[in-house]
This record gives sequence, structure tokens and C-alpha cells, in this order.
Amino acid sequence: MEDISNEYKSKEGSMEERMSVLNAARRGGLTHIYDMPPPGKEDVMFDLLDIEKVQIGKPFQVIVKVENKSDETRTVTSVLSASSVHYTGIIARKVKRARGVFTLKPRQKEELGIEVTFDDYFDKLVDYAMLKIYAISTVKETQQTWAEEDDFQVEKPPLKIEIEGSLKVYRRLNVKVSFTNPLNRKLEDCAITIEGPGLAEPHRLHLKDVEPHGVMTHIETLVPRKVGPRKITAIFTSRQLIEVLGTKQIMIED
Repeated sequence: MEDISNEYKSKEGSMEERMSVLNAARRGGLTHIYDMPPPGKEDVMFDLLDIEKVQIGKPFQVIVKVENKSDETRTVTSVLSASSVHYTGIIARKVKRARGVFTLKPRQKEELGIEVTFDDYFDKLVDYAMLKIYAISTVKETQQTWAEEDDFQVEKPPLKIEIEGSLKVYRRLNVKVSFTNPLNRKLEDCAITIEGPGLAEPHRLHLKDVEPHGVMTHIETLVPRKVGPRKITAIFTSRQLIEVLGTKQIMIED
């Protein structure tokens, strides 16, 4: 795979703007104005690999597969980028961008990629921790242009909830809530909220800091007041990591 992270950078926006105009022309049926090849004669194939999910704290790669299907050399300019987005789809902050120019020999296949690290994206995440990756390329010899994008969410680990004790009405039971800090940073200002209709009113408790990759464990004693199916919900939050959720269904007997 060819890593274009450290390739040269031209004037801000110049190449992106040109390629965006060419792609808009492609979509609008105005290829004749820009002397662009019709889709049937495009001879370089591009494919942006989808990212299904990324666990928070882990890096990810933006990868584009490229194949020159012609019998001639092709010069390709590509821009790969990642940005955080709001739930509405509006771009929030740019996370990383790289631009590169490379040559494909006849019938050559290649992969382009950049790695986005946890430190690259973490401080730029916004609501719902959504990211958008975007790839855009143009072929010098034919003016062929291509663009593709993909959205995905950075996922948080769930809280683990375990029950210790009798599942009977008016009998004490212990609820053990735990999770491993996925970050290489200490979690500060930690708190947990636990609730369960018929088990406990919602209440919030402050916890000690959780070390990088350390384990948080909290045990809560509850006394069921009602018989039947019950749901326990726990939400952990901190300055660095918010709304880590866990749920547990239990059956309380008479």
C-alpha cells in the first residue's frame, strides 16, 4: 500500500476545488464543457473501502484500491481525508488530510492509504462520535475524476453488569458494574448513574479517576420492591469519555 500521508501539499484547496468542480460536472452531465471522457471510457477504477466500525482508542486506515485497466501509463492525483461530523451530517472539524501524485503502469493495481490515529481524531469528536472519510481523485491524461465518501461511528465499550445474590423481592442483591478504559489517557471527573424501575430510583455517584487502560469497578446494593421483569441501566461518564452505557434484564421472583 502506498502511504500518501507525507506527500507534498499544494496551495490550500486548489486541487480539491478543481476536482470538486470536475465531479460536479460529471454528475450534472456537463462533461463536454470540461473535455472529460464519458463514463464508458474511464479506464482507472477506484474503490474506497468501507469502514464498518472503529473502537474508540484504536487507529483506522482510509484505503482506496486503484486499478489501471488501460495499456498506457496513468498519472493520478488523490486526496484522502477524515473529518468529524454532527448527526446532521455537517462537517465539524477536519481530522486529517493527505494529498499525493503517483504513476500507474499499464494494468497496475495499487492501494493508497493514510492511517488516522486515536490522537488525531479524539479531541475533534463531536456529538455521537461520527466520522466521515472522503476520497477524491483525478487522472491527468484523461481528466477522469472520481469521488466517494463513507460515514461511520466511533464506538465506546459497553458497561458490563453482573448480578450477585438472590433475585427475590425485598431481598438484597449486588449489582457489579465494570469496564476497561479503552483510552491511553486517564479518565477524570468520573461518575456513574444507576437506575431500575422497581429496583432503585435514578441516582448519581462520583467515582475515582480511572488510569489509562485501567479497570473501573463499582458495586451497588439494591432491594427489589416489585415482582416481574426488571431492567437495570447504568451510565458512566467522565471528562474524557461520556455516556458509556450498560443494561441488564433480570426477573424478580416472589
